[in-house]
Amino acid sequence: MTQEAHDYLMGSGGVSASFLEIGTVHKGEVISYEKRQQRDMISGEKKFWDDGDPMWQLVFTIQTDENDPEVDDDDGVRRIFAKAQMLTAIREAIRKSGHKGNLAGGTLAVKYEADGESKGRGLNPPKIYRAQYVAPVEVQAFEESKRD
Repeated sequence: MTQEAHDYLMGSGGVSASFLEIGTVHKGEVISYEKRQQRDMISGEKKFWDDGDPMWQLVFTIQTDENDPEVDDDDGVRRIFAKAQMLTAIREAIRKSGHKGNLAGGTLAVKYEADGESKGRGLNPPKIYRAQYVAPVEVQAFEESKRD
């Protein structure tokens, strides 16, 4: 059974991580991650580039220490929908960590760092993110022992 099928069956998958204010950080152990096509926030329709290619994103499911009192049975699981600059920040953090394998079990932190320059009048400025990834300890120890 795929993670997506399991989440649908069990009604899990977590609450979406919101980055509404500068300084917001979501941090937790990576449970899973998958490539998904982006969807329009209003219509729910899948998004495509002008040339017809799908617009992709990575969806990270992380286990956090967060708890939203307005969400019944909040288990701290959050989903981070990474695209554009956020995806670039996460990619750089993973490269910097030196980890090359499966990301599950590692710790991912994403911070809404600042606002960028607006691309036009009446448009919201893009959010600038910073990320950190720490590989699982047992994987790091194993990889270090292979080098010796």
